[in-house]
Amino acid sequence: MIEHDESKKKFFLLKDNTESHLLYRFTENGSIDIYSTYVPEGHRGQGIAKKLVDVAVEYAKEKEVKVKPTCSYVKDYFDKQPQLKSLVL
Repeated sequence: MIEHDESKKKFFLLKDNTESHLLYRFTENGSIDIYSTYVPEGHRGQGIAKKLVDVAVEYAKEKEVKVKPTCSYVKDYFDKQPQLKSLVL
């Protein structure tokens, strides 16, 4: 289950005692800059990063803010989902 630590501005998943996470920050204009996703090598290829971004995108929708996809994985995510183009800063 993906959890959200708002104080550390991260979404994370603990699996086998290791953490996968997505880090974000709010920009001056109030958008969400997603600048890092990380999945440990042993957990890659299981769709964890996509799930983290899915949850972060839902969070942005709830907050009614745009997403600045600084992280290359997140840029690719939005490129593959043109229906979300309106969310991108």
